[in-house]
Parts: sequence; structure tokens; C-alpha cells
Amino acid sequence: MSSPGITIGPGISIGGGIDVGSGVQQFNNGNSSLQFANNAGDIKITDSNRLSIGAGGSTMWTIEGFFYFNSIQNSDSYFGKYNNINSEYIFWAASGGQRGFRTYLSDGQTPQIDCAFNNPSANAWHHIAFVRYVSAFNVYVDGVSVYSQTVSTTTNTNSGTPFELGYNANFNVSNFRITNTPVYTGNFPVPTAPLGYTQSADYAHNINGIVGTQCTLLLNTYTATPLLDGSGYYGNVPVNGTIAYSSNAPF
Repeated sequence: MSSPGITIGPGISIGGGIDVGSGVQQFNNGNSSLQFANNAGDIKITDSNRLSIGAGGSTMWTIEGFFYFNSIQNSDSYFGKYNNINSEYIFWAASGGQRGFRTYLSDGQTPQIDCAFNNPSANAWHHIAFVRYVSAFNVYVDGVSVYSQTVSTTTNTNSGTPFELGYNANFNVSNFRITNTPVYTGNFPVPTAPLGYTQSADYAHNINGIVGTQCTLLLNTYTATPLLDGSGYYGNVPVNGTIAYSSNAPF
């Protein structure tokens, strides 16, 4: 049974934006984003063992999404697994008007990867991907590698560290995804459609196929409450404070 607004089949679709069949949600054509502003609200997943990149000794992972930066301040923190005791990884505003990404050694204090890359322009959408492929680490901005490093050590995977997104920064994010596979192993065309929880090896903008068990977080940015994780692992994603849903979107 269906209508323009509601479809009941394998799951439930509301306005084409949410599909809860088999625990998988789809984007509403990708035309929305989460808007974070001035500590008004953030996402915090405290039971975040699955979000420990490199867990189990894995040396292959991808963190990616579409980002729209309204401004840059050196105190900005976009996402990461960190607290006052130790950290695993963080994407933040580095000094000198650049962005930075950092992972930590097993002590939780010593940087393993500590990079800065040219600041993507403000007030425009950019696809950014942080990819580790065995010993190769790359940052891709709009499909082009802007930083590379050889890494031989493992990443701190302390499951007690919470995952946070949108803390202390002004930006929009859409199609945010974490997978335990190197989605991109070289420069690639920027995706022009919503990211999914699985992708076949021949997907136009995907180098390595993703299966369901490899996607550990996929945030649904359709305007709905509660916020949903499309990977099927977390279900409702906790929101602290207020997060705005914006029609400003990458496609």
C-alpha cells in the first residue's frame, strides 16, 4: 500500500526519506544536512566500540562525508573519539587557517597521524575522506589527495572513549559515514548521490566494495526525529541540545 507520502513494503518510508526495513535508512534524495552552531547541540555516542577505527588490528578504514564550513576558528572540533583522558582520532581546525586530522598511538596521547591540509573554501560543499589502506594514509578533498603519509603502527582503540560529532564548531554535514574498509585507494570522482551502507565494487564513485558489516555509522540527514543511523547498528543516535536540519545540501 502506498501514497506519495507513505510507503509500506519491506520497511516504512515517510516521504521517501526513511526506510527502516532491515534496519537500513535512506537519505531523502540527499537534499538536507545537519547544521551545528555555537555549541547549541552535538551528537555523542558513548557506547562506541564499533567506532574505534583500527579495532581488532585493522589497518583499513574510511571516515568521510560532505562538509560545509561557515567559518574557521582554531578551537573548532568537527568530530572524533576523544575525552580528557585519552583520544583515538579527531578532525579539527589546525593552526594557520588549515584543517587537521589526528589519530593516536595505543597510549592515547602520542599522535600516530598528525596532519594539516589546506583549508577547503568556506560557504561551499566539500567531500572529505580520511582513508587508511594498510600502511598508506590519505586525506582526499573533493576526490583529490591533499595529504599522504606512510603509517606502520596501530591506532588506539579504547572503547571507553565516546564518539562526538558537531562539538564546538559552525558547519553543516551530510552523508557522514564510517566504514572499516578503504573505500578510496586513489583520486576519484566526487560522489553525486547519497552514500549508502553497501556499495558494489563497480559503483561509479567507489573503488572497493562495501558490505553491510563494514559500515559502522551512516547518519540519516532527512528532517525527522529522532536522528537515525543507517548502518543498522545504533538505531536512534543520541542528540545533545539542539541540532538543526537544513535544506542546504551537497546535491
